[in-house]
Amino acid sequence: MIKDFKEKLPEYCIVVAGVKDEASRKLSKEAKELFRSLGARQLSNLKFREGWAFIGIKGVKKSSEKKGKKVGTALIVGYGKVTKKEVGKQSKVKHEKVKGGSRIEVQSASAKAGNFVTINVAGKMLVTRENGGRGLNVVGLDPFKHELLMNNNYDTAADPNASKRFVRDFKKLPRGSVLLVGVRGEASKQLSG
Repeated sequence: MIKDFKEKLPEYCIVVAGVKDEASRKLSKEAKELFRSLGARQLSNLKFREGWAFIGIKGVKKSSEKKGKKVGTALIVGYGKVTKKEVGKQSKVKHEKVKGGSRIEVQSASAKAGNFVTINVAGKMLVTRENGGRGLNVVGLDPFKHELLMNNNYDTAADPNASKRFVRDFKKLPRGSVLLVGVRGEASKQLSG
């Protein structure tokens, strides 16, 4: 994974990451350094079983991150300009698509913190608290216009075929597509390698 990150991800690729359960003890120094190269500052101070949400851009040392019991974060990207903004609650403001970028919000909370997932692209709620399913909620966007290519749920908690369907659908996306993933409830039991 680390070699792929260094060699295969293109410059200005958006990287979204989040912690489920535990990442403070076994995350390698090299992995932490990769996130630091994207602008992460809080990952090294992560406590046992503390949540962490991150959005960064390869080649740009500006990012958005939060750590704590319940976390959500957002990053506004447009015309090559990066602005950091915290998101505490679902945004009510409508945002128009911008040539070269869109406002993207992904929020996920564990069962103890609300058990929900939301995905918002340019002011349009593609995954809501009501329609977000258990497991992986995946939105795929065109790499240039951010038009919707995929909006699927994969119940990787209970369905043994969900991972296969996700991989199959992922392979159909054009190279460079923007992939947004949020988890609701449990997603690890049937998640394949």
